[in-house]
Formats: sequence, C-alpha cells, structure tokens
Amino acid sequence: MTNARIGSVGSIDVGYDFGLDDEGPFFAWVPPEDRLWRHPSEVPDGHPGGTVAAERPGPDRLPAPNLGPARIWTVAIVAGVIGAVAASGIGILGGEFQQPTTVVQSVFPSTPSVSLANASGPNVDWTTVDNAVAPSVVAISVSTADGPEMGSGLLILSGGSARAYVITDLSLISSAADTDELGPIEVTFLSGRQAKGRLVGQDPLSGLALIAVSGGPDTFPTLGSVAQLAVANPVMAIGARTVPGGSVFSGSVTAENRNVPVADGTDMENMIAVSGTSVPAPVAGGPLVDQFGQVVGITLALDPTDTSDQDLTFAVPVDEAEHVAQQILAGKTVTHPWLGLYDSVDLSTEVAHEEGLSGGALAVAVSPGSPASKIGLQPSDIITALDGQPVTSAGSLTALLSKSRPGSETTISFIQDGRPGAKTLILANQPADS
Repeated sequence: MTNARIGSVGSIDVGYDFGLDDEGPFFAWVPPEDRLWRHPSEVPDGHPGGTVAAERPGPDRLPAPNLGPARIWTVAIVAGVIGAVAASGIGILGGEFQQPTTVVQSVFPSTPSVSLANASGPNVDWTTVDNAVAPSVVAISVSTADGPEMGSGLLILSGGSARAYVITDLSLISSAADTDELGPIEVTFLSGRQAKGRLVGQDPLSGLALIAVSGGPDTFPTLGSVAQLAVANPVMAIGARTVPGGSVFSGSVTAENRNVPVADGTDMENMIAVSGTSVPAPVAGGPLVDQFGQVVGITLALDPTDTSDQDLTFAVPVDEAEHVAQQILAGKTVTHPWLGLYDSVDLSTEVAHEEGLSGGALAVAVSPGSPASKIGLQPSDIITALDGQPVTSAGSLTALLSKSRPGSETTISFIQDGRPGAKTLILANQPADS
C-alpha cells in the first residue's frame, strides 16, 4: 500500500489585509517633516500641532523608527505567518510531513492457495484443472476370473516415502473379493510407473475401497470439502488418462446430500449428485473436483433404480472418504455417524432472508426410529447448527457429521414452524439397511 503524499508545492499568495492603516510600507520610515500627519510624540513641547523646522537627518544619522507596541506585534504576527508557511513548504518538499496511512486488511474468506481456474462456471479452464490434478489420479487393473477390470483411483494418504494409499470405487473389486477370486492388482501412475497394489480394506456403506501401493515419491491432491459446494457449482469428474472411455466429464452440482436407491436393494446416502452424464466404470473411483482443482468427492459407478438418476454422476463426499480411509488404515471397523435425515437441501436465499439466516439445511425426509425422529424433527425443519457449529448448507451438515462419532451426545439447533429450538440427541451408527 502506498502512502498518500503531497506531490508538489506551488506559489503561495498571501492576500490578507492586516489592518495597518495607510501609513505606507512597514520598513520605510518617513521623517515627520515630510509627512502631513505626525504623532504627538514627534512634536516638540510647546508646539502642539505646529510646524517644526528641523534639519533633515542624513543617512548616517537616520533616527530609529518609533513603531509603537501595536505595530510591533502586528509585524511579529505577519513574520510568524510567513515563516510558518515557508517552513511547511520545505517540510512538504522534504517529505517530513505525510498524511496518516490507514492499513486496511481484507475480511473476505480466503480462496484456495492455488487458484487453478476462473471462478465462473462457463469460463472454467478445465484443462488447467485436469493437468494439476492428473498426477494424483491412477489407473487400477484388477485380475478376476472373468478377465481384467479397469478403473481409476486417487492418491489420498501417504504412508511415508515408500508407500501410499489409493481410494477407489469398491465395485471395481467387490465381486472378485467376495468370491475369493481377486487376483493381482496393478496400479499405473501418470508418469507410466507401475506398482503392485494390495487391498487394505473396504466399506460397503460408502462404496469405497482402500489400496496400498509401494514406491514413491507421489503427488497428492488438495482435498476440499462438500461444505464448500452449492447447487449449480461447476465440477468435473477425472479418471486416469490411460483408461478407456475418456477421462474427464464436467457438469454442475444438483444436490449435496442425495439418498440414491440402487439395483442391489441398498441405499447410498449423502451422495453428491452432478448433472451431465453418468461416468463410465473405468473413470469411477477417480476424484470429483471443483473449479479450483480441490477434490470434493470420489465418483462411483452406481446402478440407480430411479430412471431420473441414471443420467447423473454420483460421488461420495471427500469428507466421508477421508474418514473411511483413516479408519480402514487404523484397522478399525468403519463407522458412519447418522442422524436419519434424507435428501436435505440448501435453504433458499428467500427463506434464509425471511428467517434472518445466512443459510441452513432443509430436511426433506426423516427416517422412522432415527435419532432425528426421536427428538421430533420433521420434514421442512431447518437445521441451523450442530454442536454449536453453524450449518449453512446441506453439504456443511454432511461435513460436520463426518467429524462426529456414533454414540456421542450432540446438540442440534433448528427452526420448526417458524420457532427456533435446540435439542440434544445421541448420534447412531448408520444401519446397513437404512
């Protein structure tokens, strides 16, 4: 920030009348005999008002002028003003006097440390985004009894300099793993390097699997959050460049918390839904990224029962994917904190203004017997906070839940029928048939 300074100083014209009567210049004293008027003190005694004949003094004996007290003060004031103006001009030219500098700090939310694209959807430079994320996307080949299966995966955790962990779509390996027919797993990096993979664990509720690979060093992506998404945000699904069927598919977010019934009879909860087209199986398991190149989800190859869902891409929020990967790596049983709210959506701007809110998650459906149902939450209730943390969207509710633990006591704040309320509940672990 540059300091404001006065750039130049022009001439200064002092045009004031200081009220010195009409006695002529300040410093040119005129002898009494040359003036029409004389001060009484200049008239000799005995000649009041008369004419005094006197010899005009020469220059070598010019009498000192008698200015009088008032005039002396006037001259002093004028001299002081002129001196102050001159000193100010010198100070300004020398930079001694500067206007105060006000430092203004930004209060806007911080953007990602590296912005990879334009903020507006139609103008996003997806090529730049893809080039930035591609080194962390790998191709996975799984040997099965029916031949090799191809898919994509994302480097999500580091195990040190000689090991890394890849998260992927469970459907790539589940059928072979369930029948003990899972053969070798081969992972191919963007550089062309190949490494053997080992299945570390899987989680049917999220539809994810974790694979360990040796080697390195590896390039890891920047992980974002489903909380930073909103409906209509531009996103792109990225698959490994070496898999068949194309590697990138762009679209826009249509929901951040979808419940998706699939053909095997289960429901996939908390899904991010993306318009455009469903990704082919070889691309599934790769990342869903936002316009800044941050990973917000892991795509899955689902077979939805609802025909309207069959042209959509679905992804597990990255918040949940990271939670699953860490629990598998720690050797723990994977848990999923569960409220029992289905298909929550972002609160509209109009309703948010009416309620005086910055946002919220609008409950669409409540599962019978769930923690939410037990405390009386109903469809159309607005969720505003979880354990004191603001809920500003359906995605932020999912992100907060992923950081919680089943069995923990949680306070949920909401608005029901226009009245604010808050109740305490015990989070459950998501049941397999939820």
